Amino acid sequence: MTRKRGKANHFIGGKSLMSIKYGIKRLFKPLAEFMRKVTYKLMRNVICDLEETIRFSSGGNENDYLIPYQEGELIRVLFLFQAASFWPSWESFYLACKDDPRIRVEFTLLDELYGDTTQMLTAQQFLKEKGIAYTPYSDKLFCQFMPHITVMQTPYDFGHRRPHVRSAAFKKKGTRIIYIPYGIELSDTAHARDAHFLNAVVKNAWRVFTFSESIRADYRRYSTNYAAVKCLGHPKFDALYHKEQFSQLPEIAQRAKGRKILVWHVHFPKITPQPDGTGIMVTPELPVYLRFARYLASKQDEIFAVLLPHPKFLDGEGELGVHAKKLVDMLGEMENAYIDWSDDYRPTILHGDFLITDRSALMVEADVTGYPILFMANKDYYEPLTDAVQPIIDSYYQGLTTEDMIAFTEQCLRGEDPRKAERRAAFESHIPYFDGQSGQRIKEHVVNAIYAEQTGLDAARIAALEAEVAALNSRLDRLLEEHGQ
Repeated sequence: MTRKRGKANHFIGGKSLMSIKYGIKRLFKPLAEFMRKVTYKLMRNVICDLEETIRFSSGGNENDYLIPYQEGELIRVLFLFQAASFWPSWESFYLACKDDPRIRVEFTLLDELYGDTTQMLTAQQFLKEKGIAYTPYSDKLFCQFMPHITVMQTPYDFGHRRPHVRSAAFKKKGTRIIYIPYGIELSDTAHARDAHFLNAVVKNAWRVFTFSESIRADYRRYSTNYAAVKCLGHPKFDALYHKEQFSQLPEIAQRAKGRKILVWHVHFPKITPQPDGTGIMVTPELPVYLRFARYLASKQDEIFAVLLPHPKFLDGEGELGVHAKKLVDMLGEMENAYIDWSDDYRPTILHGDFLITDRSALMVEADVTGYPILFMANKDYYEPLTDAVQPIIDSYYQGLTTEDMIAFTEQCLRGEDPRKAERRAAFESHIPYFDGQSGQRIKEHVVNAIYAEQTGLDAARIAALEAEVAALNSRLDRLLEEHGQ
C-alpha cells in the first residue's frame, strides 16, 4: 500500500511550525518595510549622482545637426498644438511670435488621437472658436517648412504622440525644441520629479522656460538638460495680468442673480505612486466633496457655486468614477450651481467672490484674483510641494474636511478675509515677472539665441556659462545673507 505524502503539521509547545513562521514574518515585517524604503532612497541617490555626472560630462543638450539659420532669412517657428486646456501656457508667446516681422509662424494641429486622449478631443473646435488659423500637421509639412524651432505643447511623448512626432524624432531632424510647461511644477514627490525634470521632451529640448529661479534650481538639481532651462516668466500669467479682457460667462452672470459666487475647482482624483509600489490619494476623498455639495444646496439664497472640474475628472475607475459622477450630477440638478466644462478656465476664476481648490497648477494662478482661497488636501496625506510653490499655498486658508469647507464659506459670506495681506505678500515674493510681458521676453530670447548661432557663437556653451554665473550669483547672495554685507 502506497502512503500519500502530505504537508507535515509539526507542533512545538502547542503551536504549529506554520503559525510560528507567520509570527516571525509579522515580527520582522516593519523591519523589512524600513529596509525597502532605505534601499529605495539609496537607489535614488545613486541615480541622482549618475545624472549629475552625465550632466557635467556631456556639456548639455547638444545636437550634432541643427537646421541652419542664414543671415537675412525669417526665423521659422512651428507650433504643434494638441490640447485646448494647455493653451494659456502658449498664448502670449504665440502672439508675440506671430506679430514679429523677423519670425515666420506655422501653427499646426496634430490631429492624431493617441494614448491619453481626453484633453485632445476638443482641440480643433477650440481653435475654431478662438479664430486661430491652423494647418493639419504632417511630416511632409515639416520637411517643406524646415522649422528652426518646434514648440511642443505636452511633455508626454509616449502618452500623447506616435513615434514620428516625438521629441527625439524632431531633434534628430535638426529642429530646436521649445517646451513651456503647461502647468506649474508644484509637486515634490519622487514620481513628480521624474515627470517634471526627466521626461523626454525636457531632455531633448533646446529651451525650457519656467516661471521662477526657485524652480530653475530644481531643474539644476534633477535634470540632465539644465543648461536649456531659462527663467523669464510664464506666459499663462500674462493674460491674467490683463484680466480685464475676460468677461464673465453670460449664463453665470444671468443665473447668479447677485448671490456670492463660489468658484470651486477640482482636480481629477489623483493617486500618486509611492516608492514601495503602492499608490496614495493626494486629493481629498470625494465623499468630503459630496457632503459639501449637500451644504451648498441648503444655501440657495446666499451662494451660487461654479464647479470648475479638470477635463479628466470623470475618467476615474471604480468607486472614484462613481463618486465623481455623483458629484457632477448632484450639482447639475441644483438651482444655485453651474458646471463649467469649457477649455478656457480664466473667465470663471476671474469672476468670483471666493475660491476653493485642491492640488493643481490652477491653485497658483488663482492667487492673481485677490479673493479668499481655501486649499483642500487629503486628511491622510499632505503632498510635498516645491519650494517655489509652498510659500504661496501656505498663505491660503487650509482645509481637510467638509467642516473646513463650510467654515471657510461662512467666513467669506461674512466678508472676512484676515489672510489677504499675507497672500499678496507671498504672491509678490514668489511670482516674478508678473508684468504681462513674459511671452515677449521669451520671444526676444529665442530670436537673440538664433542670431547668436548665426554669428558663430556657441549657443550651447553660452547657455552653460550663463547657468554657471547664475548659480555663482545665487551662492554669493546666500553667503552675503548668512555673513552680512
